[in-house]
Amino acid sequence: MRWLALPAGIVVLVGTFLDVFRTMVMPRAVRGRYRLTRVLFLAVWRPWRLLALRVKTQQARERVLAGAAPMSLFVLLAAWAALSTVGYGLVLWSPAFVHGVHGSGDGSFTTALYFSGTSLFTIGFGDVVATGLTRAVVIVEGATGLGLVAVVIGYLPVLYQAFNRRESTHLREPTVHDEQPGACFAILAQTSLPEAGACPRPISAGVGAGGRAGAAAWTGPRSTEPAARPP
Repeated sequence: MRWLALPAGIVVLVGTFLDVFRTMVMPRAVRGRYRLTRVLFLAVWRPWRLLALRVKTQQARERVLAGAAPMSLFVLLAAWAALSTVGYGLVLWSPAFVHGVHGSGDGSFTTALYFSGTSLFTIGFGDVVATGLTRAVVIVEGATGLGLVAVVIGYLPVLYQAFNRRESTHLREPTVHDEQPGACFAILAQTSLPEAGACPRPISAGVGAGGRAGAAAWTGPRSTEPAARPP
């Protein structure tokens, strides 16, 4: 049955690398019901949401929910690293490369998995070494580990910049220069509502420099009916 280790390891590695490419490299969102990223995010979000619903105040609930996305990212990184370790471990344990793994417990899957982990994270204790063609697999695995960490680190600034842009667009407080509240106007721009007249309007022209007085002065939706002309 060991001959199945090589194709199984290749399948695991290809699936993992494809998920990393779709999530971190592709500029457009990739649709798919059974993608690894989607499954992991849902697995983290659902219990996290249930925990947040037990919190009484809205502010505390929002603070709890704010940690779901960062935690999902770290879980996803750990899953990619674990799958890469298992995939390369299966390749090293296969009959094509197992004879090039030398050290304590030669030939066992646990030794191959341990050697795969130390190679992926470029630890290299030296108790297990590779010879022959197996050294090429170890070099590729070390490059994979460095590349995976580099891609994730490079993705974090982009992620936080996108979050800041979203916050500044949708949560911006109205000021004296605003014809409509910022969040309402931005939301209407992405919906099929007929015009921005559905946004609330100010009841007074005097708005403080910080915009907080105006934020409290916005009234209900503006009527879209034409004003009646005097007789």
